[in-house]
Amino acid sequence: TTQPQKTENMMKKHALLLTTLLTTATASFADDATLRDEARDAAAREQRELQERAEALAQQLEDARQLQALQDEYLRRLEAELGALRDDDAQRTGR
Repeated sequence: TTQPQKTENMMKKHALLLTTLLTTATASFADDATLRDEARDAAAREQRELQERAEALAQQLEDARQLQALQDEYLRRLEAELGALRDDDAQRTGR
């Protein structure tokens, strides 16, 4: 093998090595970008789910407050009715 052939073979090996390194680096960057995209998408999904849960809980809380108000009104009317019945009973029995 002559010196120019050795030099050419060495250059081909270096070119192949550089090509391999660049391909690996490019794949690594693509993988990093894919992982970043997946992490971003997962975070966005989680944020949406948390927002949906928060909205559902807020609606449940509002429903509970409305039910509590209805119960309070019912108890107030029931107590008034019981008071009226006691008054009627007291008047009839003379107590």
